[in-house]
Amino acid sequence: MGVVTRHEINERIEQDRDSALECSLGELAQKETIEAYPGEPLRVVVYRMAEKDGDANAGRGS
Repeated sequence: MGVVTRHEINERIEQDRDSALECSLGELAQKETIEAYPGEPLRVVVYRMAEKDGDANAGRGS
């Protein structure tokens, strides 16, 4: 399971239309997602997203 946004689809089409039209949604999908639960404060979700993004960027130069 994963998530694909309209922006990501459009971006992929702009980069390489022929290739984008041949790939599956599974290839485009972001597999690592953040879960948010009903009643959970948005602040908590945003912090979780920032923490996960920080983990993904660990070791990369600025």
